[in-house]
Amino acid sequence: MSVLEKYNAALDERAAKMREAAARTKEAGDERQHSICLMQASMLGDMLKMIGKVDHEGIRPDLLGDTVKLMEKQAEEARKRDDFDLEDRQKVKADTIRWAMDTLRGLEAEDE
Repeated sequence: MSVLEKYNAALDERAAKMREAAARTKEAGDERQHSICLMQASMLGDMLKMIGKVDHEGIRPDLLGDTVKLMEKQAEEARKRDDFDLEDRQKVKADTIRWAMDTLRGLEAEDE
């Protein structure tokens, strides 16, 4: 199995776990966490698969890292505007992308 196939499988597995978490939080009545879990599950689909592919194939090296930095910058800008909900969402996005980046880098290292 190629690095990208393993990466995509890891994303699919994590997305399934996030959808399960979304269902649990919805049952518990936590709409905010439900929304965050769904957002993460969505990100772990086509979006991070494509960004990971572009990064891994060297089309745009470190695109995942650059995207983490962008999300962190947007979180900081939101905090300065006292938009704490947006700040939190951008931090969650950064963490999700960082997880994907760490996963890809780990798989790349194994493949060397």
